[in-house]
Amino acid sequence: MNFFDLGLGDSKLEQKALSLGYSSAIASPKIFVSSKSGLHKLSLKQKIFSVSSSSSDLLRRASDFAGENSVLLFDAFSVPHFFKDDGLVRSVSEAAGEGKAVAFEIPYAYFLRNSFVYRARFVSNTRDFLKKCLKLGAPYAITSGARDEFELKSPREVTAIAQLWGLSAEQARRAIGSVPEKMVSALEGE
Repeated sequence: MNFFDLGLGDSKLEQKALSLGYSSAIASPKIFVSSKSGLHKLSLKQKIFSVSSSSSDLLRRASDFAGENSVLLFDAFSVPHFFKDDGLVRSVSEAAGEGKAVAFEIPYAYFLRNSFVYRARFVSNTRDFLKKCLKLGAPYAITSGARDEFELKSPREVTAIAQLWGLSAEQARRAIGSVPEKMVSALEGE
């Protein structure tokens, strides 16, 4: 199986990610949308980018901007109480059902950077969020979000981290394998 990391925090880490066992590693640009007028940033001719906002309504609207030759990764973790938001999960699920290359981005670097109670809360919230994604059929891709080489983990380690979040080993491998691969192939027009 091929493994992909679509959310490197720094493009200098691409070679290191490849040496850990990834087939492809991409530092996707991050776009923060703070207002309705900020949604126009998403119509840029970017190939792949991660969009975040503190408003779940703006993230829902952002799914309309996924085009034929672009991939949108939604960083729901920037939204307060993201793990309770059924509407956000439904909107991404519907956009994926329409054939758009969209998925939720689950950066495991958030897990690595937190400690004590914050890490436990992150695990609990991520577990609840992934349950919603599985229930409603919303695609999700686990990314690194790594800022340095110490935050990069091999696909095997990522699978173990994802199992802490309640995913099976197969679901975790799909989140770093076939889901991102499908998105990359959408970029290539296959």
